Amino acid sequence: MHQPRRGKHAEVVRVLRRQIDADVHKGLVAYEVVSIRGRGGGMGDAVTADLAALPAEWGASDETLADPHDVALAVEVGADEQQVARYAGDGVPVLLVVDPRHGDWTLYDRPEGGRYQGVHQGHYGDDIPVPEPLSLALATGLLPRYG
Repeated sequence: MHQPRRGKHAEVVRVLRRQIDADVHKGLVAYEVVSIRGRGGGMGDAVTADLAALPAEWGASDETLADPHDVALAVEVGADEQQVARYAGDGVPVLLVVDPRHGDWTLYDRPEGGRYQGVHQGHYGDDIPVPEPLSLALATGLLPRYG
């Protein structure tokens, strides 16, 4: 369940979304507050990402839930180990967790057996190397920290 958002939470999402949307030639678009189908297939099994990069045609569909395999990148502003495990178990290929409390980030990739095999960490100021199909470096220097 998502915590109430504060302005800085929304600003993290805005800064990252602008960078993903600036790279539209790959046919991927960043959508906010996207529910992603879980293993059970229903709304109760879905995870809801703060931001998700999906094929542009998803925005024209009537689908309520995004297919986890279509998600090029899911972003959570603050997430615990249980949330990360749900994304991995549902097969979301790449998950970025940004932590404005501490000014750091963790990028997870290669889900297998309910866990992410790749774990890459950094701090605000370090670029985030997002793998294919996005294949871009997200700048973090302008991300706000919680006071």
